[in-house]
Amino acid sequence: MDRIIKVRYIGEEQVDLRPGKIYDCLEIVKDKDIEGHMRIVDESGEDYYYSPENFEIVFDDLPKS
Repeated sequence: MDRIIKVRYIGEEQVDLRPGKIYDCLEIVKDKDIEGHMRIVDESGEDYYYSPENFEIVFDDLPKS
């Protein structure tokens, strides 16, 4: 089963991001060059990597250990 992550955008209004809207996050990157960046499906319907400072996780089904 794929991990489900939902994030709320808390930054300024952008062309493809709306403040307060919840988006699907497909992954949180572990690659050292962009570690922590989130792969998010935005208003365009496409997924892009965004820096995490403008998002808060509202749901993550990863089991807590």
